[in-house]
Amino acid sequence: MSQRKCFCSCNCCSAGTMQNNYSVPLSGFTTLFLGSPCTDCASLNNTRIVQWSGMDKGIQGGCCWKYIFDPPICGVGQVQLILNCGAESAEWQLYLTDADGSETLGYWNADVPGGPTIDCSQPITLTFGSQAMPGCNVSLPTIVVSAA
Repeated sequence: MSQRKCFCSCNCCSAGTMQNNYSVPLSGFTTLFLGSPCTDCASLNNTRIVQWSGMDKGIQGGCCWKYIFDPPICGVGQVQLILNCGAESAEWQLYLTDADGSETLGYWNADVPGGPTIDCSQPITLTFGSQAMPGCNVSLPTIVVSAA
């Protein structure tokens, strides 16, 4: 596996607004039913601090902040906060992924007008998009991510 080159700051954030850490409050995770593949879904309910991990040109691309679960909980190994920017808008994406980051188990996003750079110091309200966690249910329609 090749290493991806990471940079020291996010080129999507306007000068002085990039945060090294963001607070991601996760709640509303429950076990679907008795005998589910995972009975520990509620352990996902906690505030996670994602840390700057660089510019990622992989599948999701953009600026990337991560939190690693060690060990994974119900298959969830990472929380990834991604910021992609365009000429007139930016998109924040929050992923719950497996341990190597290749499989999406939960997804929230938010479009932000403005570009090519935005104020990254402001709280971001992300809206639920999808979930694929065996045995877990989530009742978390929005997540407000803020500087930590």
